[in-house]
Amino acid sequence: MGFGYNVFHTKNGHQIVVKTTGNTQMVAWKDLADASITGMVLSGTGPFAGVIGDYQSKGQFNLKAGQIKSVRQVLRLKKAELGS
Repeated sequence: MGFGYNVFHTKNGHQIVVKTTGNTQMVAWKDLADASITGMVLSGTGPFAGVIGDYQSKGQFNLKAGQIKSVRQVLRLKKAELGS
């Protein structure tokens, strides 16, 4: 299990900062390990300032072979309401 921060950059130069935690699992005799990452949106810049949301990612990888396969990435955002 690991913890970290991801910064997503938009085409317009804005950023969304997400605090993430991840977990991996390798099943015997399989070439690829499964990876699952979830996170909470902490902040953003420009039009993403004051947003709340979450992040989910599922993928597979084999570091020795240099393979990384992204299965799904979801970033859900919502404008935070004042006073919440």
